[in-house]
Amino acid sequence: MKRNYFQTAFYLAAIVLLSSCGSMNDLRLKIFQPAFVKVPDSIKNVGMINRYLGYRDNNAINIVEGILTGEGIYGDKQGSITALKELGNMMSNSGRYHVIELPEKVVKGVAPEGMPVPIESSVLDSLARVYEVDGFVVLENFDSDINRKISPSSTPIVLPGGITIPGIHVHMDVFANSYWRFYDTQNRNVLDQFTNRGFVSYDTDAVSELLANGKLPMAKNAVGKAGQLSGRNYSLRIVDQYVWVGRRYYKRGSDEMKHTARMVVVKDWDEASVIWKELIETGKEKVASRALYNLALYYEVKGNLNAAIKCAEDCYKMYKNKKALFYSNVLKNRQRELTK
Repeated sequence: MKRNYFQTAFYLAAIVLLSSCGSMNDLRLKIFQPAFVKVPDSIKNVGMINRYLGYRDNNAINIVEGILTGEGIYGDKQGSITALKELGNMMSNSGRYHVIELPEKVVKGVAPEGMPVPIESSVLDSLARVYEVDGFVVLENFDSDINRKISPSSTPIVLPGGITIPGIHVHMDVFANSYWRFYDTQNRNVLDQFTNRGFVSYDTDAVSELLANGKLPMAKNAVGKAGQLSGRNYSLRIVDQYVWVGRRYYKRGSDEMKHTARMVVVKDWDEASVIWKELIETGKEKVASRALYNLALYYEVKGNLNAAIKCAEDCYKMYKNKKALFYSNVLKNRQRELTK
């Protein structure tokens, strides 16, 4: 998931840098972000396996661990189910995959720690024939942790009658560790192996620790929520996404630039681009620089990244527009993501 964090930071940095100019307007643009893992086009029908449910020691482990750690009985079971279900929903909603959920305990074994050894190819081949799938996404293992921190409340508790007394604050962190593999049964290899973590936290105040804990969600439900987030997070590796990013464009410099800014608001990009091209040829240097920058944005909106990069680079080389240099790097980063 690091790539997505770095990419988000990169785009945020772009917004901060470009927002320093009052001559520019904000724009939100929906762009295509390919999955981190390149999944062959031939893989369309995908079987979903919760391998965690097939470990024969897990019933006893869940009960004992749930009591000792406060995670709740069968908390990890619930978390694993919600993790795989959320991932399956994300895959189905993308339109890229047809998801088939296999029965519980279709693959059995002894509960390991962490990532287990891969499922044998012969087992996957047999399941692929039965369920008519091209590959499998497997939740190989799952575990959770719950940490509670007790401290004095920062604000007093107000009782009926206006009486105030010191309160107790409880902070609860819930972590869900999910272990995933994506198997390509056609080529009999592992496309991806990844471990990720879902995280949720809760805070509450009460007159006592017992009452504060009672206001928190049940541990089983909290683990389920963290599991759901871990499934959603893993989808970013294997499911293409459309994400919103921030862009800016010039709105001032001449009457024509002000006019094109209004065109952008109503999404009349083609007509605006005609005027920008004219200003590049006939406008003063400052206006030409801004028009060329906006033309780069026009080409990005139209999906022509090569033309967008060329306009942004020319804008920097010809007019020393540093915003155009930064924008060209944003565009190149997008292009690298699309050609992986």
